[in-house]
Parts: sequence; structure tokens; C-alpha cells
Amino acid sequence: NAYYALQAELELINQYKNILEITRKSMLAVNAQRQAGLKDFGDTAQVATQYFSALNKLIDSLNNIISGGSTLAKLIQEEPDASLMLPSDALTALDDWNQSLQDSLKHGLEFNENIYNALAESKSYSLQKDAELQSYWPKLFLYAVGYYNRYNGTNYAPLGEGGSDSYYDQISKQMTGQIGIGFSWEFDGGISLASAKSFENLSLAKLEEVKNKRSLVVEKVKAYYGQYETQQMKMINTKRGLSASEASQTIALEKYQLGLSDITTLVQAIQLYSAAVEDNIHSIKKYNEAISELHRWSAQWPSEITENIVYEYFNLQTTTN
Repeated sequence: NAYYALQAELELINQYKNILEITRKSMLAVNAQRQAGLKDFGDTAQVATQYFSALNKLIDSLNNIISGGSTLAKLIQEEPDASLMLPSDALTALDDWNQSLQDSLKHGLEFNENIYNALAESKSYSLQKDAELQSYWPKLFLYAVGYYNRYNGTNYAPLGEGGSDSYYDQISKQMTGQIGIGFSWEFDGGISLASAKSFENLSLAKLEEVKNKRSLVVEKVKAYYGQYETQQMKMINTKRGLSASEASQTIALEKYQLGLSDITTLVQAIQLYSAAVEDNIHSIKKYNEAISELHRWSAQWPSEITENIVYEYFNLQTTTN
């Protein structure tokens, strides 16, 4: 949003310069009629007041540019210095948001990083709780052991009387089996149990945080979707108002030069044009901010950024292969 604010200030500066030029021409026309004895100094004073008012607004915008440019530089630069970061492109309305409110909410609730991180932390604490409980509770287990021995050969035969068919030839078989139930408990004084309870509380707290994050996502998506729709309509109206007020001040100056209008009408026409300029720029800025926030809270990258990421990914794959 800082970027769009700077774009708006730069556009205001350009428009204030134009308004100053319009006011300067009006002053020349007023002075010409005053010198001809058709108008008094009061007319000149009114136009001069409007001129300095526009000049003050220009100075304020320049100050905002310095402040905003320093803030943007601080956000972007790794090592702060005395430079200012200013937008490289002019303020224009972004492309329309291409999703419905329901689709935006669905995507945000499913992919928003704040919800995802809280869920992941809750799961991590839950696993740590299970590990602590497993180390604390007694362990009951079954076991089975079996042995089989077979002996075949001559045993204690006199010299020369052994053999497979002799009296001394013996075969011996032995089988041994054992089945049982085991029980063990390494009691640590309840430390593991207390630790498991602590992890359980942390997991539950993160689940509660998930609910809050989901509510926040719903709130923000609804709010910025509403801002997007209202500012979209407002942009149309302010553009029409700007066109009408620009024509009005041009006609007012021509009528004043012909003596068909007074100075108050001329000054009011310039003031209305100045207000229309500010309203139009403000509506575009708020419209762009709404779309930017919708990208953020519904967890969606702008299409041009997504295309760049895909391009860089395939470029990296090609390079590494």
C-alpha cells in the first residue's frame, strides 16, 4: 500500500502543477482587467489566495514523497542509506478482481498462511504431547521365546565299535518354549505428564488461534471486497466529475475574460476542479489497495508474479539439468 500511496502523491504533484498553471492564467486575466479599470484588487486577492492554496498542497505532496520514499526504501533495502525509493510507473487502476466473494473466501480459508502456520504449530504441539505421554505411561507387552535342538551321532562308543547302525549311535531332540507378559514403568515423578499437559494446552491454544485467524480472514476478505466494489463505482463517478469540473473551470475563465462572470464563480470552479482531481486519484489508490489486500488475505499471487515465478522455476530447472 505504501507503493500505491507514493504513486498517488506523484500524480497529485503533476495535477497540482497543472492547477497552478490554470490559476496563474486566471491571475493574468484578472490583472489585465484590473489594469483596465474593470476590476478591483479584491479580485486579484481571491485568485492569489487560491494560487497559494494550491502551492501549499503541492509542497505537502512533496513532503509526503520524501517521507514515503524513505519508508519504502527502508522496507526494500538491506542496508539503509540516504536514497529514496519511488515508483517507476504512473498511477493506473489495476485489472478487475476475477473472483466472486465466495470463491475469495474459500481460497483464503484454505490457503492463508496465518491459518496454515497456526494449524501446523498446533499439530506439532500435539505430537510432542503424545511423545511425552508415551514416555510416562507404564508399558505392557507380550513376549514369546522358542528354542529347538537336535543331536545325531555316536556317544561313548569303544574304539572301533561306533557307526550309524551300532548300539552307541544316538539321536537327541529338544524343544523349549516360553510365553509371557511384561510390564515396565520408568516413573519420573510426573515430569513427563506435566510436560504433556503443557504441550496439550499449547496445541489447544493454537487451535483457538486458528479460529481467530479464520474469523480475521473472513472479516478482511469481506471488507476489502466491499471496498473493491465501492471504489470501482467511485472511480467511474470521479472520472466523470473530473471531466465535468475541468470543462467548468475552462468555461468559467473564458466567461470571466469576457466580463460575463464574476471572480467568485471562477475561483469556485478552480476549487471544484482541484477537489475532483483529488477525489479521482484517491479512488484509484483505494481501488488498487483493495485488490492488493484481496491478494494478501485470499492467499493468491497476482497473475504477473505467478508467471514470473513459473518462468524462473523452469529456467532454473533447465540450467541445473
